[in-house]
Amino acid sequence: MISQLRYKFITAFCIAFFSASVFAGVYTDNGYLDDSGVFWTRYVDQNGNVFYRDSDGRILECGADCGAPPTGGVGGGGGGALVLVALTIGPTQQADDDWDDDGWNDPNDNCPHDANLDQDNSDGDRHGDACDNCPGIANYFQEDIDNDDIGDACDSDIDGDGVEASGTDNCPYISNRDQVDRDGDGLGDLCDNDDDGDAIPDAIDNCPDVANVNQENSDFYLVGDVQGDACDNDYDNDGFNYYVDLCPNARSDTNEDTDEDGIGNVCDNCPATANADQQDTDSDGRGDAC
Repeated sequence: MISQLRYKFITAFCIAFFSASVFAGVYTDNGYLDDSGVFWTRYVDQNGNVFYRDSDGRILECGADCGAPPTGGVGGGGGGALVLVALTIGPTQQADDDWDDDGWNDPNDNCPHDANLDQDNSDGDRHGDACDNCPGIANYFQEDIDNDDIGDACDSDIDGDGVEASGTDNCPYISNRDQVDRDGDGLGDLCDNDDDGDAIPDAIDNCPDVANVNQENSDFYLVGDVQGDACDNDYDNDGFNYYVDLCPNARSDTNEDTDEDGIGNVCDNCPATANADQQDTDSDGRGDAC
């Protein structure tokens, strides 16, 4: 019993739907005005098929003998019947797979999100002129480093730092408005893997900002020291800057100078007797003064 009722309901629905979906009305040059006063805009797809769409996204389809006004202008039927074939499903998804409503189904549309009925593609790179970030230069992948909607292939300032790339920007693909180039090799520091120009790559250079070909590091044996002598301001790693350390080459936790001769206790050959000259005639490690 339930199956019979379901069958009758479905049959009645289908008859009502297709009966209501056949429209009679008036054709114009731009579309079709149905008997209820709804205007349907006329489109022709890539295969030459005529269809009509109203402002709600509903679609009417007709045969080969309809879709044009009869001889003499507006009025009349124009031929075959119009049948409702699709409805708008949501704000972005449509049953006819034509997101931008330009008459070209998305798989065949070279700008599926930008209406372009003519499908012009000046550079032949698969992206139509309406959505190509370089319409005059083929750029298949549409690279745009600075996201300014101008493709890198035709952007005079690829990295968007305000310095044009044509011969003047020393880092054309990395933004560096200040153009700092410490070793003067023509490559900005931000894109130079040897900023100090000493032929030691920055990644393994113990002084990447100061040229030091020999990579000397006198206190390398001390835990935590990775800086070469050329850029190390604490040779003995005692935490006292070279400019205030009273014994720059001898580790001292206190940096004290008991005799106030300017020489720290740990490196003073007479720590309790002032002898700024540190004279030691017999070179025995004890200053002559003591």
